[in-house]
Amino acid sequence: MSLNPEHLITFAQVAADGSVSAAANSLHRSQPAISLQLKQLQETVGEPLYTRHRYGITLTDTGKALLPYAQTISRTLTGATAIINDLKGLESGRLRIAASMTVAVYLLPALLAGFRERAPKLELHLLTRNSLEAVTLLQAGEADLCFVEGPVDAVPGGFFAKLFYEDEIVLVTSANHPLADVPSVSTEDLNGIDVVSREAGSGTREVVERALAHLGIHVNTVLNATGLEAVKEGVLHGLGAAFLSKLALGRELESGLLRVVPIKGVRLIRPMTLLRPDASMMSMATRAFLAYLENADDLVFHET
Repeated sequence: MSLNPEHLITFAQVAADGSVSAAANSLHRSQPAISLQLKQLQETVGEPLYTRHRYGITLTDTGKALLPYAQTISRTLTGATAIINDLKGLESGRLRIAASMTVAVYLLPALLAGFRERAPKLELHLLTRNSLEAVTLLQAGEADLCFVEGPVDAVPGGFFAKLFYEDEIVLVTSANHPLADVPSVSTEDLNGIDVVSREAGSGTREVVERALAHLGIHVNTVLNATGLEAVKEGVLHGLGAAFLSKLALGRELESGLLRVVPIKGVRLIRPMTLLRPDASMMSMATRAFLAYLENADDLVFHET
């Protein structure tokens, strides 16, 4: 007969309390149930583990030899239970989010700040990548959630996608660009225009390229730049116009450094997508953050 860990934990409690009745109270079990476990443990060992007397019990030499191991199992269970309770209460744990540039810089910080008020002891990690790299981190198990710009054409196996935010991509120029002060432009006006573009793998770039191809617009890309800030700097220094997320332009538009140029009859709305694993594979911290997002203002969740 193999050793039963529960029997060893009961034995450790009996030894600590000095009697079967006291251990029964500590474990919230009946005395007959405790006595049965001790009997089964002694049968497994093959020797008596204690002797009874009017004041309780006294361990035999075999019982004394076994006790440290029983105590170790008891401490292990107590420690594991404490960790689980902390995780359930968000008193410990970590949340790793991989996100493309626009989402990571201009949307998630405010959401994470609000979530942290509810779970101040969680360890938060925001891993800023382009869309392709962010998905790769999720697939590799190096991120718990993934937020990317635009729709995801092929959701990786074992993962699920939701649209969680609708962003608008606008044409912007510097304040001294020839188009800066025009009320609007037609699609024909944009043919051959110099533009600064995001790097390959960018969700913004992919959405813009699809839209331009659909509209029959051919632009002249004078610079491919990694990251939003680099693109904005290129526009500010006169390299060309750019198609950028309106979400990322608040300060520049407010100050007048950049101008939005409306395109007649065209609005480029792109969804932002959340990728997550199956619920059975999510940590408690991950599930708590998703529940928080479901109630956040301005976010609208739709299954893809």
